[in-house]
Amino acid sequence: MSGIKTADLEMGLYKQLYFPFERGVFLNILIVEDEKNTRNSLEDYIRHFGLAFQRIWTAENGRQAFEIFEKEHPEIVLTDIRMPGGDGIELACKIYEKDRSTVIIFLTAYSELELMKKAMHVNAVDYILKPVSLEELAAALTRAAEKINSFSRKNKVMLRGKFFYDLLVKGQRFGKKEFEQIRSELGFPKEKLDYGIICVENINLEKYDTLGNLGYSSLELTALGKVIQNGLEDFPFLYSFVHHKDRILNICGIKNGTQELFLHAAIRLGDLIYEECFEKPTMKAGRMKQELYYLSDGESEYEEVKLSFELPVLPASGNITEKDRYIAENINRFIACNYCDPMLKVNDIADELCYTSAYLCMVYKKVTGTTINDYLNLYRIEKSRKLLENGKLRLAEIASKVGYSNENYYSKVFKKFEGISPKEYQIRHYRM
Repeated sequence: MSGIKTADLEMGLYKQLYFPFERGVFLNILIVEDEKNTRNSLEDYIRHFGLAFQRIWTAENGRQAFEIFEKEHPEIVLTDIRMPGGDGIELACKIYEKDRSTVIIFLTAYSELELMKKAMHVNAVDYILKPVSLEELAAALTRAAEKINSFSRKNKVMLRGKFFYDLLVKGQRFGKKEFEQIRSELGFPKEKLDYGIICVENINLEKYDTLGNLGYSSLELTALGKVIQNGLEDFPFLYSFVHHKDRILNICGIKNGTQELFLHAAIRLGDLIYEECFEKPTMKAGRMKQELYYLSDGESEYEEVKLSFELPVLPASGNITEKDRYIAENINRFIACNYCDPMLKVNDIADELCYTSAYLCMVYKKVTGTTINDYLNLYRIEKSRKLLENGKLRLAEIASKVGYSNENYYSKVFKKFEGISPKEYQIRHYRM
C-alpha cells in the first residue's frame, strides 16, 4: 500500500506549514493504518514537524484502534478505510456511538471512492487520497482542529450556562475545591473580585433569542448580548443568559468596587438597552458576594434601580402607522449616536434618513407629541445629569460633552427642562 509522497518529504514542505491551534487547546490524535511504513511516516511527520499534538497513538487495525479510543479518547482519528481486523468505516461508526464530537479523517485510494459515500454518512470531516500529500494532510488536520476549537468554544458557553443555571435557578451549591476546578475549566477570572447579578426584565426577548429545552439560552452571540457586554465593559463580564423567556441574568465582577458603583452600572445598562433597542426594561441589581458560588437569585437579593433617562413612549394605536413608528425610532437612534455633535441639525437627520426635514418633523410630532429639537435638547440634558452627579467635570466641559458649544446656552436649556440651574442640580445630587 502506497504511503506519503516522496517528493513532499524531499522538499521539506512540512517544515513550512502552519497548524493553527486555539491558545490553550491541546489535541490528541490516533493514527490507524495497517501498512507499517505509512503509519510510521505519518506519526513521524505529525510528531516532529510543527503539528502541535500533545499525544499521538497508532494502531494497525480497527479493533486495536477502538480499544485505544475507549481508553484515551483522542479528539482526532486519522484512519485508513480498508484494513484487516475491522475497516475504517466500521471503526468510525463505533466511535460516533461513543462520542459525536470526535473528528475522523479517512485515508483512501482512488479505487475506494465509492466507499466514501458511506464514510460521509458517519460525519467524516475529511478524506485524503493516497499517496498522501503532506500539504493536503496538513490542510485536513487544520480543518479538523478548527472544528474542534469551534466545538470547544461552543461547549464552554454551554457549560457556563449550565453552571449559572444550576447556581442561580436551581439553587445548587458548590464546595470551594469543586469550584476551583470549575473555575479552571470554564475560564472564570482568578483575581479576587466581588460578584453581582444585574437582572433585566419586561422586554421582548423573542426577537433576540429562544430558549432551549434546558430553560435558559446564552446571549453571547446575539445583538442584545453585544449591547449588554458593551454596557458592562467596565467590569469583568462573565455571562449573560435568558431565563424563562422574560428575564435576563447578567453576571459580572467588580474590582475594588462598592454596591453603589454596581447600582449605577445597572442604571447605565438599562439606559443603553433603552437607547439601542427601544425597549423599556426593569432593572434590578443583586447583592455583591465575595465568592461567585454564593450568588443567588432570590427576591431578597435584588434592589430595583430606576433608569436615569427614558425615551418617549411611542403610542401603540391610533392613526400612527408602522412606517411612522419606524421613522421616529430611527430619529431617536440617530440622536442617541450623534447628540454630542454641537453642529447636529434636523437637516442632518433628514439627509441620513433620506426624507425632507419638514416630513420628518411632521411624523415625529405625530408619533411622540414633541418636536425633534425639543427631544434632542431633552436627551442632551438627561445625559448631562449623569455628568453633573459625578462631580468630576466643570460645567463648560459637561456642556461640550453633551453637544453645547456655549455654557450659558446649556445652562438656559437645562433650567428650562429641570427648573433649576446645572450648578444647583449638581449641589443637590452630587454623589461622593
